[in-house]
Amino acid sequence: MVSAALTRLQFYFQSVKMQLLAIAVLTTTLVGVVVQAADAYPLSTCVVSGKTLGSMGSPITILYKGIEVHFCCDGCVKKFHADPATYLSKLGKKEPLQ
Repeated sequence: MVSAALTRLQFYFQSVKMQLLAIAVLTTTLVGVVVQAADAYPLSTCVVSGKTLGSMGSPITILYKGIEVHFCCDGCVKKFHADPATYLSKLGKKEPLQ
């Protein structure tokens, strides 16, 4: 009788342990999704021309002083470098002092 009760308790605690493990995995997954969403690029258009990214072929991505910026074409990259502060403001960013 004690043995049966002990077996039931072990089964119960094993079940609780599995549930806690599932909660931990789910929490980790949800945190990862939230981080990815926060890191998502904020625009679907080129910061220079305003054209939809991908409308002129594969978008061009540069890392400008640690800030990811997407363009529709090479010409827009050149225009961006002439006045980065203007275009970074469209991303809600200020030009870093780096």
